Amino acid sequence: MFPVTIYYFPLLKNRGLPHESEKKKEVMLTAYDYQTARYAVEAGVDILLVGDSLGTNVLGYSSVHDVTLSDMLHHTRAVKRGAGTAIVVSDLPYTSMKTPEKCRDHAQSLLENGADMVKIEVETGRAPYLDLLNREKIPFCGHIGFTPQTPGLSVSLQGKTARRATELLSLAKHIEHAGAKYLILELIPYNIAAHITSSVQTPTIGIGAGPYCNGEVQVWYDICGISEKTYRHTQVFAPVGREIRTAFTEYVHAVQHDRFPTIKNAGVAPEETLLTLTGEIHP
Repeated sequence: MFPVTIYYFPLLKNRGLPHESEKKKEVMLTAYDYQTARYAVEAGVDILLVGDSLGTNVLGYSSVHDVTLSDMLHHTRAVKRGAGTAIVVSDLPYTSMKTPEKCRDHAQSLLENGADMVKIEVETGRAPYLDLLNREKIPFCGHIGFTPQTPGLSVSLQGKTARRATELLSLAKHIEHAGAKYLILELIPYNIAAHITSSVQTPTIGIGAGPYCNGEVQVWYDICGISEKTYRHTQVFAPVGREIRTAFTEYVHAVQHDRFPTIKNAGVAPEETLLTLTGEIHP
């Protein structure tokens, strides 16, 4: 085995097809802090995504549009500390998209604070952004399909119509031409995602895009049952959310009913120290 690097991604196109069980798919998972990053890497996760979903999952924002560059820098640094040899990918926040130059500057800041590459959501009109990132030799990946930062885009399957599917394929090819290290396909019908994957050399990472991508990404809150609902594109692999609620409830009851803490949960000073403190003996 050898450390995963961004230069390794092109090799993924020869791996990960479902009928080839001996070939391993690449695994990406969101991480927002040091401890989660450490757990993910110990489990074998290859790529850690510091997603702007931290806004709604961690910071309590009403939308990913509220996430700032400062938020992303803070959490990128935390994740980097626990990442080991795993790749750290950081989302360019919505505020980065005002101009191509701002996008470039924000991307450079993320790289300086621990990201190995940045992720940019791509819809029509983003060509100047991609071209500038490419000219500046900033490693990036493109994200198409359902792009949460796009104003007015509903949370729905993208690519069901021939027009939208054609648009997504065109975007994928442009992202490849612009030099993306890989391509995230979100909420795209599995047969359309399969066609896009076979049409580009850039490795694809799916989420809600079926089994025919070169890898998969999920939000760790979703796969651990912490999110408020379970989505079709995900699966709860361990009911961590339920266990956390149980632990909190039992803690509250134990403290309220004087069952915790006990003297076993604390240290004890020598009797002489106590007697000196109370004035019963003099030092």
